[in-house]
Amino acid sequence: MGFLGGVNLALVAAHAVVPNSSSDPQGAAALLCRAFRTVAEWSWPSPLRLHVSSSSSDNVTWAVKPWDAASDRAAVMPILTPVHPCANSAHGVFWGSRRILLREFAAAAAQSQRVLADDCGDGAWDAVMAPSDFFTRYASYVALEASASRDALDAWSGLVAARLRLLVAALQHMDEACPWPDAIGCGERVTFFVGVRGTKAAVASEMAGAVGRFAAALARERKPGWSLRAVAVARDELAAAYPEVACALDRKRGAALNLEKDDGSGGKRSRRATAAV
Repeated sequence: MGFLGGVNLALVAAHAVVPNSSSDPQGAAALLCRAFRTVAEWSWPSPLRLHVSSSSSDNVTWAVKPWDAASDRAAVMPILTPVHPCANSAHGVFWGSRRILLREFAAAAAQSQRVLADDCGDGAWDAVMAPSDFFTRYASYVALEASASRDALDAWSGLVAARLRLLVAALQHMDEACPWPDAIGCGERVTFFVGVRGTKAAVASEMAGAVGRFAAALARERKPGWSLRAVAVARDELAAAYPEVACALDRKRGAALNLEKDDGSGGKRSRRATAAV
């Protein structure tokens, strides 16, 4: 979806650990803070790497495209793998997602630095590890509803999730577009959410083209009976329009999303701008 995953974060953590000894009296906490600061302060798009890989003159065809700064100028946040041939493990990051990542890592670095400076104890880390404010952060949201039979929904929602980065990238012209990483729902429908800056009316008028191109990218693998609908929803309408999101808001302080909550009962749905694709 344009953000960092486990391999990327492991390489960042290793970069924070390698040049530092274990003699730091603040131990793992200091290393965690250093990892946050590394991402926030790095001179992107200069590549972050553990070491300089030796080059090879062998005429070899590699399964993974080796990193080459000259030909990979589009990379905005290259985090290189430590084995030869080096490859960019963060090739999916684009300008908009990098801006969000840098903001979040800078906030985590600042908060963890305050914890270390004040020696507040383990409880002070709660602010660093607090649940996301995603569902209250943005003025509007694009809700992408994927529907299919119960037997086919996993396959259809998996395909939508695998391509969701294309929609997020297409919405970047709206200043910022940030996806929630998990589909929410059950039964015969799940919903993906993308937070965007702008009024619901502006989002509704701007999203049609992006959603249409996204649907076209899925057309070859889409099966009969697999439906997709895009909905523009204002922040204050989310809880009524999607009761499953209300569950996330009610349990924000530490509880996981209740992905099994049935959304078929109650709740008068608000009027929403929709586009079936």
